[in-house]
Amino acid sequence: MLGQGAGLALALLLFFFLLSGCASSWQGASAQQILLKVKATPDANKGRIFYMLVRASSEKQFLTDSYPDIAALVFAEPRDPNVLGVYSIIPGRTAEFSVPMPDKSPVALYFLFTEPSENWNHLLGMPLKPSYEILIQDHSVVLDEHSPGNVFCCPFFGG
Repeated sequence: MLGQGAGLALALLLFFFLLSGCASSWQGASAQQILLKVKATPDANKGRIFYMLVRASSEKQFLTDSYPDIAALVFAEPRDPNVLGVYSIIPGRTAEFSVPMPDKSPVALYFLFTEPSENWNHLLGMPLKPSYEILIQDHSVVLDEHSPGNVFCCPFFGG
């Protein structure tokens, strides 16, 4: 039987082990992050919650990705190593997501609407900016291409 001091030490060791595992990214990516500021209007996806999947992708892969293939990645086990994150988007809200920045590849954004439109995916080309502003209205996605890459410098799409 462990003594009280040894039990406490073991409990603390286990606590710090679990804490360090939770704090690290499952991706094992570099410390650099991309900030995605997403504003979904109340009519986005007809007012229904939907997912945004973020993935490191080549241009060729991005052009050949199909909606069913990307939708299958949302809950895939084991997780595709190129998936940087899967996020719930709530219409009528603005949210910010920090995503690991890949070292050498563009980042693809996929918006999994209930009724997909032609505008369901976007490729963030190289060089990647530290941040992007995204506006979602109904089933349409607009990236602020004129943003200097710093969402804290100016109003979100003028307001």
